[in-house]
Amino acid sequence: MKTTHVLFTATLAFSLSQITGCGGDGSASEPLLAGPETNQSIVHAPFFIHDANGQAPTDPTTPLFEARKGNPITAPTDTS
Repeated sequence: MKTTHVLFTATLAFSLSQITGCGGDGSASEPLLAGPETNQSIVHAPFFIHDANGQAPTDPTTPLFEARKGNPITAPTDTS
């Protein structure tokens, strides 16, 4: 029983040292990103919106509606 516990503890310690990067060569590497990778390109994905006729909007001034519930989609208003 004690041998099993010691083996488990040694395996756990080794696994944690590999995950946290202990025992490396000491050189600095790039830090891991905490969030998703982003870029500056815009991707248009009108999956859940449509115009008043139920079609995909083609003009930037077209009023938009949710495809599922039909609720209007409004832009924020400038309060300044």
